[in-house]
Amino acid sequence: MAVVGVTRQVTKKYVFVVQDAYDQDGQLKQIQLDLGQVISATPRLIYPNDTWAETYNNQLPTLSAREILIEYTAHPQACFHLTTKSGNQTIKLSEVESADSGSPIQPEAHEKVIVTLRVVERSSGRTVPVKLHMHGEWGEYLAALGRHAILNPAWFEDYCTDFIHIDDWSERLCQHSTTYIPDETRFRLPLGKVFVEISKGFEIKPVRKVVEITAETQVIVIEIEKALHWREKGWVTADTHVHFLSPITAMLEGSAEGVNVINLLASQWGELMTNVGEIDGIEMTSWNHLYNGINPYSVSDWYRYLNCGYMVPAVGGTDKMAACTAVGTVRTYVHIDPLHEFDYENWKKAVRGGETFVTYGPLLEFMVEGSPLLATADGVTILDQIEGAMVYLDTVGTRAEDRA
Repeated sequence: MAVVGVTRQVTKKYVFVVQDAYDQDGQLKQIQLDLGQVISATPRLIYPNDTWAETYNNQLPTLSAREILIEYTAHPQACFHLTTKSGNQTIKLSEVESADSGSPIQPEAHEKVIVTLRVVERSSGRTVPVKLHMHGEWGEYLAALGRHAILNPAWFEDYCTDFIHIDDWSERLCQHSTTYIPDETRFRLPLGKVFVEISKGFEIKPVRKVVEITAETQVIVIEIEKALHWREKGWVTADTHVHFLSPITAMLEGSAEGVNVINLLASQWGELMTNVGEIDGIEMTSWNHLYNGINPYSVSDWYRYLNCGYMVPAVGGTDKMAACTAVGTVRTYVHIDPLHEFDYENWKKAVRGGETFVTYGPLLEFMVEGSPLLATADGVTILDQIEGAMVYLDTVGTRAEDRA
């Protein structure tokens, strides 16, 4: 097993190679520390660093089979006690922290600098909120100052301003950690290469780039540019189903995801609905499989209303309840006449008027005989006319993978 370490005042990280997992007490059997405490031990994440700029956005890493990233704090005279195939080994902490020690425990980077990251919109020169991932050469997630370094995806436990991309809950150690930042944010970064990923919803071209950090680095400026101009055509976006976020957090996450409206909801459990009067729309979602398209159950539920003659519009919401769901992953696009002011009342009127569509990324603008979705033409709904004519259109946004 290999161990990598990161230094931060009295707290440090290292990488170590192990054979087995944990003992009955949940402790690593291969590495123990006297006169100190191992704070965390997680498998090293392997990213495609050599081809980082060419790989796709929001890509999950793989797990190293034998390397563990450990974080610890200890007295200077402490010792690590290792168990390997060749037997037991004791290594002084002073030897581990020596650059020439040749120890199986390897430090990540002792020297770090405080750096300000600023993300700028190319067309206007304004700094803007975005969703950000950054990691170092060992695959260690580099959190912004004041943010969590190890993110918690559990339901209703810890609602920080972060998003964790997890494909399978049973394999949640294989996660891609991101955070939402305002116009500029400070980091403590290791010297060397850092790997940056920036996105802002479906209409902004995502950025993946490698930045070299030196002792003189103080500011990093990264430009983003809009590739699809739907807002200028009168379309606004919404996530109609979000739980537990504070209004301030929802404002930041929504802005960083390119979502214009977020509905923070009171909870509904089972068949008990305590806040429903008339129905203005049927919600589409994907639940835990956010990159596999709209869940068929949502679509069939909408058809139940349409088949009964209720021309209710479709709206999209994530049902976000934890950090493993990003605001607006499934979202509603609503068209508001550019001559009308964009406010919540006009947004609601446009939803009730049926000028909506739901997407988890693909964008398709269409009309039938000059009429929008859910209008009628010759007694046949527009939905019936376009059914079977839908095509897959990828976006420049936050899809997890490319599909044909």
